[in-house]
Amino acid sequence: MNPELKIYWTSVEFELKKTHSDFRKIKGGFVYAFVKALDKSDALMKFKTELDNNQLIPSEFEFVKIYKDVEWENEGQEKHFDMILTDTMNSMDVMLDDFYMYERN
Repeated sequence: MNPELKIYWTSVEFELKKTHSDFRKIKGGFVYAFVKALDKSDALMKFKTELDNNQLIPSEFEFVKIYKDVEWENEGQEKHFDMILTDTMNSMDVMLDDFYMYERN
């Protein structure tokens, strides 16, 4: 990994664009995302681009910070996110975790 690049992560809440295939069924949701970036603003731009590519509109980034010393609730979660972290280290792509969606009423 380029020494200037660090892994950043975020928790982002989003809405679906009207052009999204599930727009009539799903209102929005949230997802964790991970990326290698030069700094916080570079990471944020990459996260926004990836969401746009997935027909999603960010409504709130809970945080955007360097991924380090994160404590997960249990060993299963830790292994899950370690796998995502490994994928992120080996790619220049944004890695998205499982999507949690809110249905429309």
